[in-house]
Order: sequence, then structure tokens, then C-alpha cells
Amino acid sequence: MTRWITTRLGTGAFGADVLAGDDVGLDIRFLVDRPGNKPAVIAQIIEDALGTLRSGKRLVIWCDHGISRSNAVAAGVLSRWEGIPLAEAVRRVLAATGGAELRLDVLDAVRLALGTAGEGGRAQRWLVTGGHGALGSALAASAPTGAELLRPPHGELDLLRG
Repeated sequence: MTRWITTRLGTGAFGADVLAGDDVGLDIRFLVDRPGNKPAVIAQIIEDALGTLRSGKRLVIWCDHGISRSNAVAAGVLSRWEGIPLAEAVRRVLAATGGAELRLDVLDAVRLALGTAGEGGRAQRWLVTGGHGALGSALAASAPTGAELLRPPHGELDLLRG
């Protein structure tokens, strides 16, 4: 089932729907749901998508299940198409698709493909409390490429006393 984000941009699972008329499907199943997607490849996908939209056709971005990779790439397309910040595009994609999943690793590659490292072009900064424990270490390992990690030891951080 295609989930339409705008009247001309949607996401869906490959093969789930038959496209109507001049609608175009963009198959991105070759991208991975983990680190490893090349920003240059995603930048080309976004440019191809924009070319389809500029031609007046409707576009459905396909991945295996139509949620994770396709939503992240659709957010990049929407950001460029409407000239809005990526964070706003992500919110719109998630709202339009019913809060479906979006892979942060893929979104990180989209962010790099768009040439942004976070809102306002700044690198993301993560404060990971308990950052040296088991959960904090796992969370820190999942941080996007280029994110600045702040992992103060327990003795240096007391949130109750400021």
C-alpha cells in the first residue's frame, strides 16, 4: 500500500501496488538498514527523484517493506523539493505515513548526502548519561557518523545539582 506524503510523493513496499498511469516507482531495496550506505549514491537517488517530480509525475519510493529506508530517503527528497529543513521533512513523512519506522542509519546517510550535519549545518551533539555502562555504550555505538558524543564519567555529571 502506498502511503502518500504529498499528492505527488509516497512510499511503499516493492510490488505491493500497481502504479497508475505515469506514476514512477523508485526501487531502493539495494540500500541497507544499517551503516554503509554511501552518501553519494543517496544524493544521486534524491536527484533522480527530484527529476521525476519536476517532470510532473507522481513518485513512489520503494524498499522491502515500504517504511524504513523509503521514509528516510523520502524525507531527503521532500527537504530538497520544498526547501525545508530535513528535521521538518522527517516530521511530515512520519505524520503522513502514520508514524511508521524510519532508520536512523539511513537518515544519517541522507543527511550527509544533503550536505547537512544536523540542523543549521552543525554537527549533532549527544549527551549520553551513563555513557560508559552497557546501555550507554550501546547507545553511543549507534550514534550517527560525525555526531559529537559527550559521555562524562559518573563523577563529573550530577543532573540533580547542575
